[in-house]
Amino acid sequence: MPLARLEEIRRDPQKAADRAAVLALAGDLRSFPPGRVRSEARLFVADALRHRLGDPRGAVAPLEEVLADPQADRLLKGLALASLVALHRQLGDLSAARAVVDRYPDLAPNQRLEVLRLVRRERLKWGAFGLLGGLVAIGLGSFLRAARSMPLREVKREVVRPLAVAFALYVGAAGAIFVRLYGEGDVRPFLWLGVGILGIDFIARAWRIGSSDARPAIRILRAAACAVGVLAVAFLALERADAGYLESFGL
Repeated sequence: MPLARLEEIRRDPQKAADRAAVLALAGDLRSFPPGRVRSEARLFVADALRHRLGDPRGAVAPLEEVLADPQADRLLKGLALASLVALHRQLGDLSAARAVVDRYPDLAPNQRLEVLRLVRRERLKWGAFGLLGGLVAIGLGSFLRAARSMPLREVKREVVRPLAVAFALYVGAAGAIFVRLYGEGDVRPFLWLGVGILGIDFIARAWRIGSSDARPAIRILRAAACAVGVLAVAFLALERADAGYLESFGL
């Protein structure tokens, strides 16, 4: 009997944690008739492989089978979808998670929105890294170019301004103190933001003195790029410290 076969392993902790027993049950599923018991058995196999046996990739197939089974009820399909999305996220494969929720958009609409938000956040993260990497390269190149045409001490004086350093320290320290005074929040976003603002300021000043093009359009482009750079720093600071902060911005 399929139910008796499932309960034989599910009720025995030793068998439930034994790879051979779980895989034997997975093989027996081919002979199970369509219905709730077969779906529950597939969910059990997936859970055992993922959590007890440390084989998350092996859990993908039984979860996919539950979702593809026209005889499985909606509740079990919802559980399978939630487990599969969590599994793909654990494996760092957001593309696979999105593919799953896109195949079953009506099964768990809220979960689909969450996955789409995570995909958007991941793209923004790599875009922010790319932008900041480009700004660092521009700033370093501009600094070296300026150092060839003027004394190094003068270049440093133009790039590192005490007022800018003080402002960056104020942003980081004041934000951290505010968080500690009014709650138990994470102070790291403010500290990283202060450091990031200071870095962008260095880049902007080096870019200005190292550039031979003083046209207004170039100055506007430089200012816009650095402003977006500050936003990129703020985004990464929040994403790294606690991505939950980004939800209030719809990210």
